[in-house]
Amino acid sequence: MDKLLQETNLTLESIQAVVISAGPGSFTGLRIGFSLAKGLCHTLRIPIIAIPTLDVLAYQVGETPATILTVIDAHRGEVFWKAFQWHNHRLKAFNEIQLSTVEKMKPFADNDHLICVGPELPKFIPQLQNLFSSHSCLFLQMQPSVLALLQLGFQRYTQREFDSLSEIEPLYVRTFKGIR
Repeated sequence: MDKLLQETNLTLESIQAVVISAGPGSFTGLRIGFSLAKGLCHTLRIPIIAIPTLDVLAYQVGETPATILTVIDAHRGEVFWKAFQWHNHRLKAFNEIQLSTVEKMKPFADNDHLICVGPELPKFIPQLQNLFSSHSCLFLQMQPSVLALLQLGFQRYTQREFDSLSEIEPLYVRTFKGIR
């Protein structure tokens, strides 16, 4: 934290809010990130804004008339996914984050223009091509961008759409199963 403050020429007192990626993602990574973010917000008495990782990926695609399907590998033959479309220059979600097999994305096969985006997308392209074979589908492999996360967070900040510091939790979606 000290290194980040030095590199950006900021002080703790100059921070007005904390924007954090809400997940889904690594259990340990989410816990560490949320602990730091919540500790800062509590100590500095500033707002916290959590943005789901799938929203960040969709936002990175940019404004388009196509339906955007964001996909993250959930392992065990499943994916985390969410569908979006742009309306009036704002990204709108069709659904909450889903945990399922790729085949459960079938309802979106009726859309003429699809963009599928995600960090491990090549792993799922054969299944997605079969699912959306009769439609135009663009596949974009990309990692979630810090810049997109901050842009979405800034939008929420300017609208004063803050999360409750006492209630906010990472989006795990799946229950943790430890090693036995």
